[in-house]
Amino acid sequence: MKVTRSWSTMPFLLASIVLLGCSPFSGQADIEIVLENPTGQQKNMHDAARGIGSDLTIIATTPLVAGWVNQVGGTRLSAASIIPYSIDPHSYQPAAKDIAAITRADYIFAVGLLYEATWLTKLLDSHPETTLVELGDSSSPIKFQGHHEGHSQNEGHYDPHFWFDPLRVSSVIGKIVQVLSDIDPDGMTYYAQRAEAYTHALQGLDDYISIQMETIPEARRKLILGHESLGYLGERYNILILQAVIPNLSSETGPTPQDLTEAIKLVREHDVPAIFVETETTGKSAERIAQETGVRVAGGLSVETLREGQSYIDFMKYNLEVIVSNLVE
Repeated sequence: MKVTRSWSTMPFLLASIVLLGCSPFSGQADIEIVLENPTGQQKNMHDAARGIGSDLTIIATTPLVAGWVNQVGGTRLSAASIIPYSIDPHSYQPAAKDIAAITRADYIFAVGLLYEATWLTKLLDSHPETTLVELGDSSSPIKFQGHHEGHSQNEGHYDPHFWFDPLRVSSVIGKIVQVLSDIDPDGMTYYAQRAEAYTHALQGLDDYISIQMETIPEARRKLILGHESLGYLGERYNILILQAVIPNLSSETGPTPQDLTEAIKLVREHDVPAIFVETETTGKSAERIAQETGVRVAGGLSVETLREGQSYIDFMKYNLEVIVSNLVE
């Protein structure tokens, strides 16, 4: 399998952004990027990515990745997601038509860092003509620090959820620019302009998140979740991320009795204001912990994928509102 790994930062050209509107939960300005295809997404994979050449097909593994590719690619190159909107990537099973579309692709953009399911990597191993572009290695990934009995296989592995730090996403955008420019050299300046505009928007998002996090009293800046997914948010914005109920980078496995016992201990020890439940998990374990400790269960976090029509920036602001509204006194 051909894998695109090395890349260099390109000189970006200035492009404009505008500030419009107000956040639904603060007085801060929202960011709108003056780019074509602002949501950066396709309706479905089978409409995908006929770019500069009619024989060129580009797809992405998740709606998040497709959105980033399309923010850079604009009207010259575009990608659709293998996994549909609002579907947990960890539980997705491809249909025959999906597999056929994947095997016909020229390029597949992926999270990497062992995030994608093994069925995809095995499929690509048998189709070396497809170029896999893994983005996570350009995000300065952090290692998974959790260690519980029965979950030690994740210790030392890199956390793939880098999208909870917008500045790391900016680094990934740089890699996308390089790859698309290699595919389409005539579009190099176009891709650089779009990436510059989007990078400014990501910096604005980072500033916005920092301001909102400051509204949370320091003693309440503590998060415990269903599974290990917000390490980058904690590192970037000085939020204490306590051991997840499922100490695993994936939501596929359930907690052991020891996991639940340790989670209850952490809630009591750190006086945790709420335990957050992701839309990708059932929440049963959190409810059991709440019954034992009296802690409030906060639902609604979406940590793995986008809803249809939702951009990455919308996704981050939505999750920020869930977190802030449940931690501010």
